[in-house]
Amino acid sequence: YWYHATGPQYVEKILSSPHSVMYLVAHNPSISYAASYFSGEMIQMETCSCVHLHWPIANSWDEIIKGSAMVNFIH
Repeated sequence: YWYHATGPQYVEKILSSPHSVMYLVAHNPSISYAASYFSGEMIQMETCSCVHLHWPIANSWDEIIKGSAMVNFIH
């Protein structure tokens, strides 16, 4: 599912996860879409890059809305 997932499918899958922490190894353009969606910033993930997103006031995925993540770092 994840390998061929579109950006919106990544977002849907993340928001329906039972896990409180997720580490994703993914392909473009889907991972760039998801990072941009959650952060509200235009994030273009380059090959071998990573981004750390954090939601300081969210206790569960159902509290997450578009543009609500803080970008801790992009490498």
